[in-house]
Amino acid sequence: MVSRSLPSRVPSLPACVVCWPMPQSLLSRSLSALPRSVRVEHIRDLDDVRAILSCEREACMLAPLPDDGRSLVVDDLVQVRQLYPRVPILVIASAGESAYQAAWRLGRFAATELITAAPDLPDRIVAALRRAHEQITLAQVWVQVRVALPISLEMIFRSALRQAYSPVAATTLAESLRMSDRGLRKYCARHSIPNPQTIVGWARLLIAGFYLDDKGRSLKSVAELLGFSSPDALRKLILRYTDLSVSDLRRRGAFLTVADLFFASLVRSSDVCTRRSEIHSQDFLVD
Repeated sequence: MVSRSLPSRVPSLPACVVCWPMPQSLLSRSLSALPRSVRVEHIRDLDDVRAILSCEREACMLAPLPDDGRSLVVDDLVQVRQLYPRVPILVIASAGESAYQAAWRLGRFAATELITAAPDLPDRIVAALRRAHEQITLAQVWVQVRVALPISLEMIFRSALRQAYSPVAATTLAESLRMSDRGLRKYCARHSIPNPQTIVGWARLLIAGFYLDDKGRSLKSVAELLGFSSPDALRKLILRYTDLSVSDLRRRGAFLTVADLFFASLVRSSDVCTRRSEIHSQDFLVD
């Protein structure tokens, strides 16, 4: 197992890219646009994967599309998907690969995304990794908060999280749930949960808190990552929902503080109990 590790990392990419064996020319092209701050792990087999994922919470896999269903890589990827269902798997197909052939083989191990080895492959890899990073972060936040969510709020809040990387109107949230805006507001009132726009705000704030706990991230980078118009817009949201400055929020532990205040707001609306100890004890590793 060969590792390339350098300090720091960019805010919008996974901390680690795990590369399965592939032709050197394809590997070089695939990694050429990655910032040097992203750690790359070159692995040989499933044992290498286990060693990395046992201690890495922000890993994404990069693999060539196997030639046929009897490939050892396919067998290993099937096991990876079973053991680590939340780890994104990006698969690179040759330029001549038909969509039908690719889909048939990808179906065996549920790849997250198929990338064609076109001339702009390096840019496609970076874009796919950004999407994978969002998926990893959303999964980690969801695992943390779902333990204390009332059943009536689970589906709504999960949908709000999925859309939290850009400004979302209450109408858009309702549409994603196949409801009318009025119907969603009436549902929230009937179940004594916050109104749709407030739910969206908490979802965005929880993800912001997750990122703000990383001391290497500036408020500006977090605001850009979540689609805020400016750092000041994010600062105002934090103040409105938590009554805390950004520095105070970070000092207290941004994610857990936001989670506590979120669940406290639910208690004010209903009988939902806040369970900080359960949130705190959740394993952040993607497994």
